[in-house]
Amino acid sequence: MKFQPRPQEAVLFEGDGTLLKSKLNVKETELVVTNERLMIAASGQTIEKTDIASVTEGKHGFAPKIVFTLRTGAMVTLMAANAHGFKAAAFILAGREESGSMPAVPELSQVKNGTAWVAALGPLFTAIIVAVLAVLFWGNPDNWGWLTLIQIFLLRVALMWLFLCIDYLSLQKQGYAVKQLGLADPITLPYYLFSRAKVFGHSKLYGITWCVLLALDILLVFA
Repeated sequence: MKFQPRPQEAVLFEGDGTLLKSKLNVKETELVVTNERLMIAASGQTIEKTDIASVTEGKHGFAPKIVFTLRTGAMVTLMAANAHGFKAAAFILAGREESGSMPAVPELSQVKNGTAWVAALGPLFTAIIVAVLAVLFWGNPDNWGWLTLIQIFLLRVALMWLFLCIDYLSLQKQGYAVKQLGLADPITLPYYLFSRAKVFGHSKLYGITWCVLLALDILLVFA
């Protein structure tokens, strides 16, 4: 989502979230909250501070949600990966809190890296998962055609992307503003891991591991 701040406008929150239209109708989205407005990429909405009647907190299952009630009577319900930071920003926008109540961003050295290793081992995990799913859905490999091979390839790529997304969302849950830090999007696959290493001052071992595992996999396939 392209965001152009206004003069004197301060960004309070920027990250990934979910727009809840109903229990079954949900859309993943990017969210931006400033001291003047709320922007929701999935719906293209921009909600000005003056349009908000109230902001309340609730639950969607076990996860926290924020409900914006507008002066028109309409309600907009949202969730965010960084629930704590989004709640604080929403309350500030609605005038319920002062700007100084935003939670402190954790130090880069405090980052938890368990999910980074899960992402780095993605090529190995997805090879096992796809091998099982391919036999279940498409049967004997001797009967696979080009269309089946393309479907399997796309499934593999999607699962590797999903493992990277798990780490990306984990960083937001820890309180890091990943977009403001300049972290690459998981869609860039291994580059995301190299970008993560640069942002947090780590070695490039995550990205190297990912690339080596994929290279070994390709060698085994064509051996």
